[in-house]
Amino acid sequence: MISKESIIRHDRFRQFVKEKTIGIPRSGFWQDNSSNFLARLTPIGYQNLGSANCLPLMVGRSKEEQSPNAAYTLDQNTDDLYMRHFQTAVAQWNPELKNIKIYDGKIWIGSVPLEYNASFWSALYTLYAINHFAGRYLNENSRVLEIGAGSGLDTCTFVAEFGLKSLIIDLPEVLTLSSALIMTLFPNKRICLPNEIDEHTPLEEYDFVLLLPNQIGIAKSLICDLAINTSSFMEMEINEVRRYFRLISKQLRDGSYFFCRNRDKETLLKDYPWEEFGKFELVHRAPNGVMANIPPWNDVLFPKVIDDIRRLRN
Repeated sequence: MISKESIIRHDRFRQFVKEKTIGIPRSGFWQDNSSNFLARLTPIGYQNLGSANCLPLMVGRSKEEQSPNAAYTLDQNTDDLYMRHFQTAVAQWNPELKNIKIYDGKIWIGSVPLEYNASFWSALYTLYAINHFAGRYLNENSRVLEIGAGSGLDTCTFVAEFGLKSLIIDLPEVLTLSSALIMTLFPNKRICLPNEIDEHTPLEEYDFVLLLPNQIGIAKSLICDLAINTSSFMEMEINEVRRYFRLISKQLRDGSYFFCRNRDKETLLKDYPWEEFGKFELVHRAPNGVMANIPPWNDVLFPKVIDDIRRLRN
């Protein structure tokens, strides 16, 4: 299923991450946990190497085969709880998808069928929300910018549904996850890995461009039509958050949307610099409709996970 060339490219990238990215700054959380987020590419697709349970399960593979070191924490009751609140929350957006197919307990994103369960709630929640507010503006000529993409599942759903292109900026170890997922689901797309880029690389010609935090200056030619950040700004110091807001304001086309889901943690939501680098018009802001009903996030004393959707107006 996966070409030998793709496997070699991903192996070279993993070696690059191991040998060449030690000096890239990481927050306290990522200094302690980055080794839990690793993946490799095999002839039958991605394989999770870390202890974090990040990647969706491919149909026909066991959890132990796909993620031998991961700790699976969602029992069936918890999975059902997430999915029930997910279905209730997204009903407000009349969810209809044109290209992603969900039936018989499976979901098709790209070329590989995946087991449909609670691991998809976040990516699909984001997709349904953006489809409601901005779907009519997104097509194969658009590009989504995702900062802190994690497994890459959010970006993959947008690419599958709208046919758009992608720009991902993330930490080295985590990019081994998203790149393995992307190379499995979209084997025929043009994918540019961080170790393959130099000043002559024609980034505009790629469907997926993956960059490290110290490479964001390379991205200036890639104008984007949507930006996403879910659960990563909250792990950053305020100066790093400001750096990415500056990037978003430069990369986004006027009138484009920015979906931000975070909570008070390392940096407080009230300190996000919404007006510092551009005028972000508020479109939707509310506690996340799923997390607001799931322990411990539903505790009144626990910081709420907030969905914040804004539109850049220059």
